[in-house]
Amino acid sequence: MIGFYLDQAGPRPIRLLFWLTGNLRSFPVQLTKYLSLYPNPDSILHSLINIPVALTFTALTALGAISLFRQRGIRYWDVYAAIYLVTVLVYSLLKARYLIPLVPLLSIYTFQGIRVTSISTYAWFSAPVRKKPLFRLLFQYRYLYPVLICAPLFLAYWTAYTFRPVTTGANIFKQPDLQDLFQAVQDPAYGIQAAIFHHPRVLSLMTGVPATTCFNAEKYWQQDVIWDLPKLLDLSVRSKISHVILDREQSATWQALYPVMAAHPQHFERIYSNSGYDIYRILHD
Repeated sequence: MIGFYLDQAGPRPIRLLFWLTGNLRSFPVQLTKYLSLYPNPDSILHSLINIPVALTFTALTALGAISLFRQRGIRYWDVYAAIYLVTVLVYSLLKARYLIPLVPLLSIYTFQGIRVTSISTYAWFSAPVRKKPLFRLLFQYRYLYPVLICAPLFLAYWTAYTFRPVTTGANIFKQPDLQDLFQAVQDPAYGIQAAIFHHPRVLSLMTGVPATTCFNAEKYWQQDVIWDLPKLLDLSVRSKISHVILDREQSATWQALYPVMAAHPQHFERIYSNSGYDIYRILHD
């Protein structure tokens, strides 16, 4: 599906650089979705509390990674983390869920960053201060500090997803006639090779049919991306997309493509319909 996105966006080097710089700026903000001490996104406290926390952990992660590189050199999992992170950062649609595979490695780097910071802080105090009972007690239990710091973050993450079992993307499974749509997509009689759908990953996961999505975007890379018939037919040819699936809830894909399809009905044949979805075959003749 990423290939479909690249076909739509056009992965020119200057555009990849544009996505990279934009994603680097939003990287700490994306981390707040997993390092969220204040879970309500509609409150100003969400930004005032979570963004400083994410920036702090980003700095500790970078410090810990540099420290580990200097101590033991670069290992193969470090190379994997770097390649994966660069791949995600040059992708046009950075989402926090794409960072999940890196959480274990980033956690190790963060713990090392906390350790280095603690050792530096300890060395900063004078010898008489370090001999005081309270200071010695704090130093004795120094290995608990990473746990005490990270535990509230993991607890906040667990709480948010425990009491919100149905995420935004999963809400599609509540929609009527979805299973019927999946069966139609898998039916060889319809000959669906690849499709445009507003939840392409769900469609591909449940049916095995490659899928992508389309939506209008204003000021996307210094220009407006507005779908019309030539763009849609060109995408169909380049990505071998045979069908368009439109929902009845006027999603972003519906808003982008339905006006085009309504204005040129001779290029689209409706082959399936239920109360929630319509499947159209793309005609090039």
